[in-house]
Amino acid sequence: MPINPGIEISQEALVISCPVVLLVEGRDEVNFFGALFNHMNPEATIKFIESFYSRSLQCIVKNMSSGVNVEVRDVRGKDNLRYELPAFLNDPNFSLVRSYVIVRDADANASDALSSVQKLLRDHRQPCPTNHACFASSDNNTLTVGVYIMPGDPTGMLEDLCLRSVEDHPIMPHVRSFMEQVQQTMGKEAPKNRSKATVQAFLSGMRNTVSSLGVAAQRRYWYFDNGVFGNLRSFLEQLAREHTIVDIIEQADDITENH
Repeated sequence: MPINPGIEISQEALVISCPVVLLVEGRDEVNFFGALFNHMNPEATIKFIESFYSRSLQCIVKNMSSGVNVEVRDVRGKDNLRYELPAFLNDPNFSLVRSYVIVRDADANASDALSSVQKLLRDHRQPCPTNHACFASSDNNTLTVGVYIMPGDPTGMLEDLCLRSVEDHPIMPHVRSFMEQVQQTMGKEAPKNRSKATVQAFLSGMRNTVSSLGVAAQRRYWYFDNGVFGNLRSFLEQLAREHTIVDIIEQADDITENH
């Protein structure tokens, strides 16, 4: 069933089909970025593809305001990135790629998360950004690599960023009160990941409840116009601005049609 009316889902092998690629942790992130790109450019055409073999999810966003086609790819967890990155680099269509970005959560320590990504890039002799939300280019300027550590703070994850966007929502005081009572009542048995649990508590109060952050993004339950998304949107806009060359877009269209 479609995640959202008008958004197609099909089962195909996941092959590179765009000159700009985002490597993200999981399905929620794929759905989240698909919704965010669509919000940034409502005229974009979005197609979700689920691989029959790997059960990973891919999102193709065509015709953004910059004219750039973007692929968002699920690497099935940050720990799996060390396997998925070399597979991505060895994809037969990797020569199509002009830029790719690795997006992962800070979790307990953003500096450690960044260092882990940087080491992986260096190990595979890839351009390596010096900091979060930055880009680095190859010596011949044919490839650009970016890194974004969610939520853009010393600790946290995508869930924290989304929750900040709805801090002023009328039900949030009740959500916060509920989570405090859960903590007091359950003690050591309280949810291990409070941010994920808080997202679930918030979503349970929606008229049409959904079970995941990513589908909530498709339903526009997160306020993408909120300033908390400003840095992330600026990063994505910078990524798009660097890739407005017509021949790159035409090449991506040709590859997409062949798959």
